[in-house]
Amino acid sequence: ERMRLSCEFHVKHSPNHPPQSALNEVVLHRGGEAQLVRIDAFVEDSFLTHSMGDGLVVATPTGSTAYSLSAGGPMLHPSTNTVVMTPISPMSLSFRPIVLPERVIIRLVVSDSSRSAALASVDGRPSVTLGSGDSIVISRSPYPVPTVNRENVTSDWVEDINNLLRWNIKAKQFAR
Repeated sequence: ERMRLSCEFHVKHSPNHPPQSALNEVVLHRGGEAQLVRIDAFVEDSFLTHSMGDGLVVATPTGSTAYSLSAGGPMLHPSTNTVVMTPISPMSLSFRPIVLPERVIIRLVVSDSSRSAALASVDGRPSVTLGSGDSIVISRSPYPVPTVNRENVTSDWVEDINNLLRWNIKAKQFAR
C-alpha cells in the first residue's frame, strides 16, 4: 500500500474548505503571481524555517519522483513511509529538501510579510488561495492506497526508476 497525505485549509475569509487527500504531493506556491511568496514552515508546532521563493512541495514517497524531484528533492523508496519537504526555487541556497517521518504534522503559513498570496495545489489540482496568515496543515492520511506489485515493492521500484525515469542512463555515443 502507498501512504497518502491529508490536508486541512485554514483560510480566514473563506472558512468552508473540506479536507483533501493527496497520493503524490501538496504544494503551496505563488501561482501566477510575479512576486515571491514567503512561507513559514512548522513541524509539530516547532518553527522550522521561513521560505522565500516560488513555494514548497510536501511529497509522499510516491510523489517524490514528480514535482519534488524536479525541484531538487530526493527519490524516496515507497516503503519508507516518510515525507519530503522541498523548496521550489528558494531565494536562500541554505534551504534544502528535508525528509521527515510519516507521523509528523506540518503547518505551512503564508507569512504576514509575504508580498503575494499563495495557491495550494493537491496532486496537481489548484485547490485554495491562501492570503497572509492563512495556513495549510498536512499530515499522514489514515487511508492508504492499496497496491499490487509485479514482483515486490523494491524490484518494481528499481525497475520503474530505471525504465520510466531513465535514471542515470547515458545516451549511446557513436564514432563518426
